[in-house]
Amino acid sequence: IEGENPYDVVWDYGDEYDACVDACDWSLVFDADYYMNTFPMLAMLYHYDEELLLQHFQTVGIHEGRQGCDDFNAFAYLTNGSDEAWETFEYNLEGYYFYYMLNYETEKNINSTVNADGSSPNKQYKEIYTAAQLAELTAVNKYREELGREPLTLDSEMCAIANHRAYINAHDNYAAH
Repeated sequence: IEGENPYDVVWDYGDEYDACVDACDWSLVFDADYYMNTFPMLAMLYHYDEELLLQHFQTVGIHEGRQGCDDFNAFAYLTNGSDEAWETFEYNLEGYYFYYMLNYETEKNINSTVNADGSSPNKQYKEIYTAAQLAELTAVNKYREELGREPLTLDSEMCAIANHRAYINAHDNYAAH
């Protein structure tokens, strides 16, 4: 449904986090077209709605270390940045995003597209799953084992398509998903 966020989970990281979200220029680290092309199932999940995708990026994507645009990769930025930044943020990737946006004029010259060793960084670093998703994966793989099939590996794209299918089934009043 156009403009509806079917997965309107309330993410509450606190007032300080909200203040950072409000203070930042998200165009420095997020491009909706790039995000949709890089994470196509996520784009479908959020009905290709740019505002919903930005909201996802702000509340989930940066915590997963998703790359939101072609010109900024948090992992490349942390490997090329200062030791002080590493000591402050370590692998709290959202810290690098906020620091970069809030200090853009002094940070814009740090290489944020290629790792220090010249390799290309990943476009996503970690995936965060719920207990329900992991329990369902266990049940599905148990069934697959009974059939002699290889187990599935959970990834963010699989979750996005499964959530989209569940939403459609619920929206269209199917009895089960």
